Amino acid sequence: MLNFAIGIMMTAIVDADGNSIFTPESGRMGGTNYNETYQNTFKIEMEKGIDPSGVLENQGNAIYRVLDMMNIGFIARILETIKQYIFGFIKLLDNVVGGYLSSSVRTLLFNWPFGILYILMTIGYIYGAWVLWTDKDLE
Repeated sequence: MLNFAIGIMMTAIVDADGNSIFTPESGRMGGTNYNETYQNTFKIEMEKGIDPSGVLENQGNAIYRVLDMMNIGFIARILETIKQYIFGFIKLLDNVVGGYLSSSVRTLLFNWPFGILYILMTIGYIYGAWVLWTDKDLE
């Protein structure tokens, strides 16, 4: 729930101009106010069109390739949005302290998806799912 809450917080809190302050590009963490329409970010991302890319050589299977590419684009968009909400704490840590670390240490800790913190959080999620699903603790 902490990751989900931080993901929502990072979307909801913006500066006076309406720009997110929890991005490395912003370079600041002050001047905050509450964004009452934070759910629009999620809604807008899910409603974006999917532009399939690639070359269609065989016209006989063209429709199937387009449908496959659209499905892959939709799944990728869902995974990107979910990543913001299930790894929100790690993204917040990266935005707050990542700029003070050397680039190699920052990459080691915060690189998606193979940073140490992402791996540990994923293991925690898998373990939690295992316990909830089977009602057995790993001993």
